[in-house]
Amino acid sequence: MKTFDVHYGRLVKGITAVTVVLLLGVVVTGVLRYRDGALEPLLMIVLPPVVLLATALFTVRRYEIDDDGLHVVRPIGRLRIARAVTSVAVDDAAGRRAVRTFGNGGLFSFNGWYWLPPYGRCRFWVTDTRHVVVLRGDRGCAAVSPAQCGAFVAAVKRRFGVAA
Repeated sequence: MKTFDVHYGRLVKGITAVTVVLLLGVVVTGVLRYRDGALEPLLMIVLPPVVLLATALFTVRRYEIDDDGLHVVRPIGRLRIARAVTSVAVDDAAGRRAVRTFGNGGLFSFNGWYWLPPYGRCRFWVTDTRHVVVLRGDRGCAAVSPAQCGAFVAAVKRRFGVAA
């Protein structure tokens, strides 16, 4: 098995930091406003940590290539992205062109479905929007952001027999 770490880019770090501060402010406000039986302040105390926990569980930790395919590893578990890959390329502009259609837009990582010209509908597991690898496989288009893009592309080409 070959593993590839991720690099958390400035955009993900910035979005995460600002969101955590804002949600912490919501919790503090809820604590200060809480009175016995009041629902609104209680929700302000409970919901922000739930949002942070839920998104943190889907944070991209690393990518793995093995005999079973290409996987993304997250705290919630390991997910196979592709069993077979037909094309793979570094596309550093992909993160700037992508339009989110459903998913997480930068809290811990960019996850979900994006519209990515010229590839069309694409699944994202990206932590650094400035260094993206786009691939096509048996499950459609996928975008990832390993710390070592060149080594990752070379490993995918070797494992899946993708022509250079």
